Amino acid sequence: MNKNFVSLIFAGYFILASCGKGASFEKEVRSLAELRCKEMQLMSKEATDASVQIDLRAIQQQIKDKLEAIKKKYKDYDDEMNKKGNAIMEEVMMKCK
Repeated sequence: MNKNFVSLIFAGYFILASCGKGASFEKEVRSLAELRCKEMQLMSKEATDASVQIDLRAIQQQIKDKLEAIKKKYKDYDDEMNKKGNAIMEEVMMKCK
């Protein structure tokens, strides 16, 4: 489970690093960060709870789908968008409890 989570984190940062310009970029990155927050919240719950495991798998699939969509939509990127994406991700994750 942790191996998948770590892989998703690296994939998320890779996608953020490869995102391009666009008005919806911030919204999509924020949505991805919120999904990651939900994932972290679920991971902190009781691992033996079957409903938590089902919810966690669903969130992880949503993250995977979102990452693939972002990767397709934003093929080109620049340093400014990379910084902006990282800042958005950090902002949302800092508020995640």
